[in-house]
Amino acid sequence: MSVAIRLARRGRKKLPFYHVIVTDSRNSRDGRFIEKIGHFNPLTDGDDRLTLKADRAVHWLNVGAKPSATVGKMLIGLGVGTDKQRADMQKVIDLRKNAIQARLKKEADAKAAEAAAAKAAEDAAAAEAAAAEAAAAAEAPAAEEQPSA
Repeated sequence: MSVAIRLARRGRKKLPFYHVIVTDSRNSRDGRFIEKIGHFNPLTDGDDRLTLKADRAVHWLNVGAKPSATVGKMLIGLGVGTDKQRADMQKVIDLRKNAIQARLKKEADAKAAEAAAAKAAEDAAAAEAAAAEAAAAAEAPAAEEQPSA
């Protein structure tokens, strides 16, 4: 059984409130959980924003529970866990951040390539139109030079 420490959403529409829970990773976000170890209220500031039972969090980390990226950031901010555990959490956070940055860069490169292709097509169309205009201009004087009978 793979154990995860993650957030479970509570509260109502537009007023989020989260429980920090320990659960089997196969369970749904708001489904069954093993233990509730804290809560997080993103709408408040100060000390009431995050409440966590640090001893239980350390226990579950020692047992092998893997925190989600968001919970990992919270645990790092609170200084919960050993140095190795915090380094592992930071590594996961960095990997996800790098993956997001790579995806955004790939999308930007694709947009730039699409824009360059559109510009090249526009330039080719303009050159073709100029060539057709030049050919039409070259034929027009020839038609005027022929005598009419």
